[in-house]
Amino acid sequence: MRSYPLALMCLLLLVGAALAQDFSSANQPLAGPTLSGSISNSRTNGISTSMGDEITERGDCNLDGIPWTIGDAVYFSTLFADPQGAGITCGDLNLDGVPNHISDLVYMQLASLGLIDPQSTQPDTSEYVLTLWDYLYEGRVGIGGADSACAVFLVFYGDIPITSGQPLAELNSWTDGEYTYVLGLPDVDYAASTLDRRPLVDGTLLYHTGGWLVSAQASTCEGILLPVDVESSRGDCNRDGVPWSIADVVSFGNYFNSTGVLNGCGDPNQDGQADQVSDYVYVLLCMLNLVDPSQEPAPTSDQAPAITYDNQLGSIHIENTDSIGALCFVFSGDVEITAGPSGAEFIRATDGQTTLVFELPTFDAQSPVFQPISDGELFTYSGGSLQSVQASNRDGARMPVQFLSSNCCTGLTGNVNGDPLDSSDLSDLIFLVNYLFLGGQGPVCPDEANVDGDSQSAIDLSDLIYLVGFLFQGGPEPAPCP
Repeated sequence: MRSYPLALMCLLLLVGAALAQDFSSANQPLAGPTLSGSISNSRTNGISTSMGDEITERGDCNLDGIPWTIGDAVYFSTLFADPQGAGITCGDLNLDGVPNHISDLVYMQLASLGLIDPQSTQPDTSEYVLTLWDYLYEGRVGIGGADSACAVFLVFYGDIPITSGQPLAELNSWTDGEYTYVLGLPDVDYAASTLDRRPLVDGTLLYHTGGWLVSAQASTCEGILLPVDVESSRGDCNRDGVPWSIADVVSFGNYFNSTGVLNGCGDPNQDGQADQVSDYVYVLLCMLNLVDPSQEPAPTSDQAPAITYDNQLGSIHIENTDSIGALCFVFSGDVEITAGPSGAEFIRATDGQTTLVFELPTFDAQSPVFQPISDGELFTYSGGSLQSVQASNRDGARMPVQFLSSNCCTGLTGNVNGDPLDSSDLSDLIFLVNYLFLGGQGPVCPDEANVDGDSQSAIDLSDLIYLVGFLFQGGPEPAPCP
């Protein structure tokens, strides 16, 4: 193994990490630019927001011993900038039984301005209800009963871009990478001791690209909790307004039969991957009332079927099939298939350019019917090359798939991550960086990672530098397979 200066190694690590971040963001369905926005329209005017040693009484958010001050209001507002990790709390200021709510923040703002007496009593919740509709297929959130709302706080899953649909109210948004937060507050001027409502109007509250609405809070202008009723189009595959129905199952099945031309169903099982066979299984289980879609879906399965393929001979073998509920193979070209000895029946759909070969469960009475799939040869194919595979377990959770070419390394090296495309690209570089420096998974076929073709067949920094040169600097192509 050749040695390199420490500075060069650090530089490569930084470049690799940056490339990995760019690639990850570009390939995640929920990815989007990081957004910034002021979490409050208030002016601190040099007022201290530092914390003291211990809480002395209600309203002393910054723990300086003086409750209901502008500093407390500004400090409490920072909670909404990082709800997952700020570690900031101000408790149940409006005494409605729900601590750290957006209504508590409005209540604190009013009290700090002297517009409300924190010793007075008020209703626990508003008699009105704010309604939000998350139209996932249109990428927007609708709002009804908006005239009763003075402040809203929404949480979306995913790092996604947000655009306001309101003509007057200002909506600020930011992200921590996993969730995106949206905050709409009244216009507070602490110098003039005024709080002016920025009116929300019925119609479209905002537009979002990817992700989905996880939770929502709202407050009246009196700092009273405003109940929120969130409706979602999740599970309404045929767009008829009735989710999780037999018609939705049929419609989603037609999506696969059309090779993706017809409408899909988005991401019903909320795993970040849209229109997968695992989403189909999830919709089927929800339709049969075997899964409650209001509960948190099953996580991605920790079991991974192993697919061995040979694009030259046109064969597909599979192992670790015990919990498989559905499969979908994506081929380039107009592919013909012949059933293998396992007896599993697959449906073929093609548009001439792409062919889907899939097996989806059906249902009988109130039970799903899963086709038994056994280890061994699934089918043979001709007329194209395998591009990708989707798999689902019987709970509607996506199963990762291990790929292994039966020839391991053919032609040129460089297919470090062992994907069916059998080519060298950015994903291979990221895979190699993760393996060499971040403790990531090793190459399925070690010969593919010996990009520089050295006689020792070692996978080291020289292979990473060689691959960077080929991909970005016009360097020589990867070495031939041994």
